[in-house]
Amino acid sequence: MGLLASLVGLVSAFPYLADVVHRKTKPHLFTWFVWGILTGIAFLAQVARHAGAGSWITGLTMVNCFVVVGLAIPYGEKDIKPVDWVCLCGAAAGLLLWGFTSDPRLAVVLVTTIDLIAFLPTLRKAYYKPQEETAVFFFMSIWKFGLGLVAVREYSLTTCLFPAAVVVFNIFFVATLMVRRRTLARESAAPITSGL
Repeated sequence: MGLLASLVGLVSAFPYLADVVHRKTKPHLFTWFVWGILTGIAFLAQVARHAGAGSWITGLTMVNCFVVVGLAIPYGEKDIKPVDWVCLCGAAAGLLLWGFTSDPRLAVVLVTTIDLIAFLPTLRKAYYKPQEETAVFFFMSIWKFGLGLVAVREYSLTTCLFPAAVVVFNIFFVATLMVRRRTLARESAAPITSGL
């Protein structure tokens, strides 16, 4: 299952990376940078608590996040809002707090919370610009982390919270993309009526 989750992770990464290079998708640098750090921490915590093959997808996702960070610099979202800075500072504060704990369980709880905060700039952007995100990547993330959960060798809060939360976050994100795309498509297709 860990191998299958990793395979799904690899397959899902290519369409997203291709869309970024072709300027169809504009990743938010703040989100992907924080995600890279967080998945790295979650990966180390999972390894420390013997998640086994269930941790592979987390490690692979960390690598993918930093590849996206590299691409986000020339190709990513340039419209950075004050709320994005607030989310970045909140994520940084959480990372500092994490640095003071040596408990892997607390680390995973903090990382999961920070991950949600880091998701907010991308969620905001997706609400206003849903066509600038690759929905299939986030849909496949539901499956890769779901399979990763099945592959966990020793189930505990430390080994399961982060991937389970990522599944929930991605379900919500994909639903937001689909609803917003339909709403905007309906609005643009609506006939313009004259006030006369």
